[in-house]
Amino acid sequence: GVDVARYGDDRTVFIILKDGNIELIESYPQTSITEVITRTIQLINDYQIDPNYVGIDSVGLGAGVVDGLKQNGYEVIEIQGGAKPIEPEYEEAYKPYNLRSQMYYELRRDFINGEIGNLNNETLKLELQAVKYEIYSDKTVKIIGKEAIKKLLGRSPDFADALVYANWVKTYRGEWRWALPISAGD
Repeated sequence: GVDVARYGDDRTVFIILKDGNIELIESYPQTSITEVITRTIQLINDYQIDPNYVGIDSVGLGAGVVDGLKQNGYEVIEIQGGAKPIEPEYEEAYKPYNLRSQMYYELRRDFINGEIGNLNNETLKLELQAVKYEIYSDKTVKIIGKEAIKKLLGRSPDFADALVYANWVKTYRGEWRWALPISAGD
């Protein structure tokens, strides 16, 4: 997963998940689009990752990264958190408010089910703890907005976003779990 940033305190973060374990976390301040494209290609090649398993934030600067990778023959997955959720094939499910809510709820579920391992990075742990959600009476799940998370942390949740993108690509592999029930208090 790649969360793209260029200016200010935001960081570009790369996270690789292998068999559910966090294999690599890298973060860089103030990176150019070309630098992010180059590093993404290096990681794809070094770790022998199918580009279809690489999720990249394609909002803002990330769109340039996605375009550059695709121009170089790397068909990565574009992720736009504000987009409509991807509806699973299950009838009984919590309904995500948007794709960002669906991705974070899926990540939460995977942590609860013990499907994510090697969570040792303190920055990532702190950011994940700042992510809050609400479940409405119609079973709609909504993650608090990025600006609210920034207020809690004092910065953008770049590490958490990169992890959620890395975890989300399994959806494109057909590994749906959205409809498995968990209690709202978990």
